[in-house]
Amino acid sequence: GGLFGILANTNRLTIQQQVSLIEAATGTMGCGCCETLNTYKVFDAANGGTPLLVIEEKADLLPRACCAPNHSLLVHFYATDSAGNKQQPIMTMERPGCPCDKPCVGVAACGECCLHEMTLHEGYVEGDVGQIPKQAVMGSAKVPEYGGFLTPSLEIFDKQGGHLAMVEKS
Repeated sequence: GGLFGILANTNRLTIQQQVSLIEAATGTMGCGCCETLNTYKVFDAANGGTPLLVIEEKADLLPRACCAPNHSLLVHFYATDSAGNKQQPIMTMERPGCPCDKPCVGVAACGECCLHEMTLHEGYVEGDVGQIPKQAVMGSAKVPEYGGFLTPSLEIFDKQGGHLAMVEKS
């Protein structure tokens, strides 16, 4: 079940962002001053566009406006019915960011306070980013110190924090 069950027979995905009119208008004018929470719909592109997931971002407004794209956020993943309507929550992604949780994230990957990272939790979780209990953790990922130097990299960890893999751009 869960996310892996939904994606098991899927070879190609289409991800469609639901863009608000105000964000589109201010972004087109070069201002970008009206950031809104992102919502995405994920479809099975090879199977007639069958809806698979709805993904919704949750983030505080001020850090989102001032620190995007490096702000703290939660992202909730939901299964959908055949019409694309949101159903049960599958997992939640937690990503610490600036200004408080990771004050220099996105500036340089030279130390722990500067590294992009995220934690995946089973089901729906709420709370302050960085303070969410870890009992439902499925795994995590982190940019390695110094960001992989000249090769963009991401380290993948299991729920106990054991190293599973290193993903690198070739």
